[in-house]
Amino acid sequence: MRNPDSVLLTTDYLPPSSGGVERVVTELALGLADEGVDVTVLALEGENGELAESDVRVIDVPSLDLTELLGVQARISPLFPFVLWWVIWRFQPDVVHAHNRFFFSTWSTAVVLNLCSSPPPLVTTVHLGDISEITGTAGIAARVLEETLGRLVFKTSTAVIGVSEAALHAVSHLTGGSATTIYNGVDTDEFQPSNTDSSEEETTILFVGRLIENKGILRLLEAVSELDRPANWRLLVVGTGPLADQCQTFVEQNDISDQVEFRGFVKSVPAVMAEADIFCRPSDTEGLPLTLLEAMASGLCPVVTPAGGVEEIIESGQNGIIVQREADDIAATLTRLIKEPTERTRLAANARTTVISEYSWESRIQPVLDVYRECLN
Repeated sequence: MRNPDSVLLTTDYLPPSSGGVERVVTELALGLADEGVDVTVLALEGENGELAESDVRVIDVPSLDLTELLGVQARISPLFPFVLWWVIWRFQPDVVHAHNRFFFSTWSTAVVLNLCSSPPPLVTTVHLGDISEITGTAGIAARVLEETLGRLVFKTSTAVIGVSEAALHAVSHLTGGSATTIYNGVDTDEFQPSNTDSSEEETTILFVGRLIENKGILRLLEAVSELDRPANWRLLVVGTGPLADQCQTFVEQNDISDQVEFRGFVKSVPAVMAEADIFCRPSDTEGLPLTLLEAMASGLCPVVTPAGGVEEIIESGQNGIIVQREADDIAATLTRLIKEPTERTRLAANARTTVISEYSWESRIQPVLDVYRECLN
């Protein structure tokens, strides 16, 4: 079976936007290019991170950011379907690979391919798991979109990739074609443990992710507000999003401003992880959090909720701690790890070992190429 000569990747976001999908798309594009594949990335957001200096062709389409208006991450572009049509005509990709069933670019890709007379096969990667824990208007909208546009995406897809078994299970009622689990990866040379032994100093807890409800940032802030004060701990919050002002207000109202630092967007995630001891992300829903793998590779002790594929890589008590989605449970676990640096160090070392042995970017490229080959043959 032959490799594709040309692949088109579609996504709403690319770095320096801080989400996991954009990191995955970037690493996949670079890895495919190293394999001799002509790669085009069509995205809704400018600034292309490492891709700007690579052999990967990147095309940005003007778009509107609706995140502040809707309260959830959202970007649209009426121009995108027309540019996509032109890109398919101009570069004749053997395979089109879309990412995230809730992205505008993914819906547009499915619609355009359905209108093509001889469309290339579509591969869709599922990055998000079960959405039942998303509440309120956002949850209702997500379920409606999944059952309508999401159903169209999977009906159009020749193959589906899940970043975890849980991610695939979440869409099993929608997928009719082949489905393959290919876990996310991490560069273990870029993400390494810090040489600083902070066991005798203050304990640094780190959150990395978008400041949106389903990532659990408000729950984490509530948990740290219950920790002993004054105490030898601090919380670093890395990321931006529609809850930024609400988070800041909560911190001020609960008098923890001296121990919580909002970093916003950072250019180097490895550098900020080198400052931390514990990684905590109490999400409601996930596929397989890339930042979790990065934190594990960086030698941090993971404290996470059982969302998506988390339980597929974290064995609670062995290479991390899985907590329930209540602030009290999170606070109790953080308190214990702050007081027991030896236990924290053991879990962190085991987490690093897990990533090195099972989750590298290099091991991810060939399985993706295998999916492409099956689509072509």
